Amino acid sequence: MRLMDIKDNTMNEYVVNWTLNEICNFNCAYCFNKKKDLKSKFKFSEKILSKKIYKNILNLKETAKVLLIGGEPFLHEDIIKICKVLTKKFHVTIATNLSIEKKIQEFVNCIDPASIDRLNISCHIEEREKRKEVYDLIRNIDLLRKKGFNFILNYVLYPSLMNRFIDDYAFFNSYGIKIQPKFVRGNFDDKFYPYAYDHEIKNKFLIIEKNEFSNSMPINARGLQCHINSNKIKIDNGVIRKCSYDKFQNNFSNAHNKFKFDSDPVICKNKLCNCTARFKFADFKEVHYYLYEGLFLYVYGDLKGSKEYFCKVLTCDNKFSPAYNNLGVIEYDLGNFKEANKFFYDAMSIHQNNSLYVKNYVLSLLKLEETEKAKNFCVEFLKSRKNERIFDLSEKISRKENFDLRPEISIEFNPE
Repeated sequence: MRLMDIKDNTMNEYVVNWTLNEICNFNCAYCFNKKKDLKSKFKFSEKILSKKIYKNILNLKETAKVLLIGGEPFLHEDIIKICKVLTKKFHVTIATNLSIEKKIQEFVNCIDPASIDRLNISCHIEEREKRKEVYDLIRNIDLLRKKGFNFILNYVLYPSLMNRFIDDYAFFNSYGIKIQPKFVRGNFDDKFYPYAYDHEIKNKFLIIEKNEFSNSMPINARGLQCHINSNKIKIDNGVIRKCSYDKFQNNFSNAHNKFKFDSDPVICKNKLCNCTARFKFADFKEVHYYLYEGLFLYVYGDLKGSKEYFCKVLTCDNKFSPAYNNLGVIEYDLGNFKEANKFFYDAMSIHQNNSLYVKNYVLSLLKLEETEKAKNFCVEFLKSRKNERIFDLSEKISRKENFDLRPEISIEFNPE
């Protein structure tokens, strides 16, 4: 399914994203919910609060989609009861590590598989090996299959796992289980992923069909009009939010109140967004879909395909600076530093104060062995403004340090 199809299929659905708890029995390096005290019952959503929440959910139309997440949802003492109530009216999706065997057994025996859209199972291979539970996972997946449940097994492509990813892919495939590779999103070793994967890693992606990957990519949507408040809510500890990525604004009620939706769009304030609302932006144009597709193909390692989509962006809007920048990044990656320099200059000419474009332009000058020009450019840029990114780069050039910085891809959908 391509991006333009997704927009049409999601605009009219109510979506409820309910965080049942904030604790997990796993301790994965890349997770924001580290292992916590499982005996601490007050960490769970209170029974009364849970009851109020699902009563409010039941007031929604039958077409609503409900996603239950955690922590680990099957650690919630009322998970089976909640599923029984919700599945009487809605299709439910659950994100789980599928390790709480007693609850899993109870779940498959009393919940109709037809009422579950999908179980999003996280592989977490290193954690399972520590716990000696790899084959327990396979057994629990077999149980789901026999009962007719739909599921996917996600594998987070954390940089430290890349040396083993292909072997793990083959291992699960030998048991008839296809894993869905999922790009890691966030900072690791001062690099921003998924855009920081190097060529060696991307070459491993290419043996797998791109439609097997989870294609959720982080973007900077700040300034665009978003319709997320018209059909989506996020429930955390009884607080109902319009947006998963804005924890301090747009909270519009608590779980004691009836859910309310608003047809008027809001202005996105987030520099980083990777939720499905990216397909509900009121002013999302064809140029944005092309940019998004180009970003996905760049991370996947298809530089030729990525380049074609960034060129399509410029066919729609020849002043859309991120496309020039990203074409420069591709040429830089291919070793075509002169061509990269031209693209970075074009991007910078449109938005002169964008420090990412300036940094990339200076890096291309260094590759062309125009060190003095690079140094002077930084100095001139800093005369009229303070910028930590360019200041640090200028200092490194002045000290004649040996450094291996790569230019950065632009994920701005509303460039400035």
